[in-house]
Amino acid sequence: VVSFGYFLPKELIRGFKCGAINLHPSILPKYRGAAPIQHALINGDVETGVSIIKVDETAFDVGGILSQSTFPIRIDDTFSSLAAS
Repeated sequence: VVSFGYFLPKELIRGFKCGAINLHPSILPKYRGAAPIQHALINGDVETGVSIIKVDETAFDVGGILSQSTFPIRIDDTFSSLAAS
C-alpha cells in the first residue's frame, strides 16, 4: 500500500503468506503519519527518504522496517519535487 490512510482488514493482511507491506515517504520512525514530506521541508531537514515496512494490523506506520533509502533535500526542493523523486 502507498498513502492509503485506512486500516486494511486483519483477514486481508493475514491472507498473505508474508503479510502486507507499506511504502512510507520518510525515514521512519521520524515523521510517522500524515504529511511526512511537508514536515521534512518545514523543519529544514537536509535529507529524507523512503521506508518499506510491514503493515501492522492495529496502528499506522509502526510495522517492522524492511528497508530504507535516504537522499538529500536540495535547497530548491519543494513538496512536488520530493514527492516525484
